[in-house]
Amino acid sequence: MILLQLLFAILLPSSHDHVTLTITVENLPSTEGYVHIGLYDDDTYWLEAAPFGGKVEVGQDNSATLTINDLHPGTYAISFYHDENNSGEMDYNMIGFPKEAFGFSAGAKAVLKAPYFADATFELTEDMDLVLSPQ
Repeated sequence: MILLQLLFAILLPSSHDHVTLTITVENLPSTEGYVHIGLYDDDTYWLEAAPFGGKVEVGQDNSATLTINDLHPGTYAISFYHDENNSGEMDYNMIGFPKEAFGFSAGAKAVLKAPYFADATFELTEDMDLVLSPQ
C-alpha cells in the first residue's frame, strides 16, 4: 500500500506545479474598448501571437483585469494595448508610433522601438497580482 501511495505521489502533479497570475492594467485613458493582454514564456513569439492572455473589457474605473490560471512557475513577460476603438489591432500614426495606450511588464519602455523580451521579464514563482500602467 505504501508503495502505491508513493507511486501516485510521484506521478500525479502537485498543486504547487501551477500558479495563478492576475494582471490589472490601470490608468487607462478612457473606459472605451478593450485591453489586449499578451503573456509570453519565451521570446519566440514576443509581441506576436501570445501563448497566454486575452481581451478584457475596460471597467468604469479605467482599468481592466485578467486572471490566468494553471501557469507553470518560470520567466514571463507581458505586453498590452488599449484598443479604444475596438478595431482588434493597435492603431498607429503617420510616422508609425502607436496612437493607443500600451505597455509592458517589468517597467520596460518602448524607445523608438519595442523593448526586447528580456527587458520585460519577471519571475513567476507563486500566485501573483501584477499591476501595470501604460507608458
